[in-house]
Amino acid sequence: MFSAEPNQNIVVAAIWFSIGLAVASSAIIVLFGKAPFLSPALLMMSALLFMLSAQRTQRYAIEPAKFKKRMQFVAFSTAILSSLSIVFNSVVQ
Repeated sequence: MFSAEPNQNIVVAAIWFSIGLAVASSAIIVLFGKAPFLSPALLMMSALLFMLSAQRTQRYAIEPAKFKKRMQFVAFSTAILSSLSIVFNSVVQ
């Protein structure tokens, strides 16, 4: 298991955070559009990006083993929710 500390880089954290904000805002736009079932999947993706940005800061970083477990859980949940969203959206339309 790779347990090296991630680089504490505020620029990379800002990039991940801004991408997370863009995905969260697109989830809000999609919610009021023609595919409202895709919104929860996009919100989970933005949570994943926010977790990545928090790990790159010194204040909000957690230990690598705990971070890896949380990332695996959120990534798996995002994949399941995304596939369910696609199925529900295709049934409705």
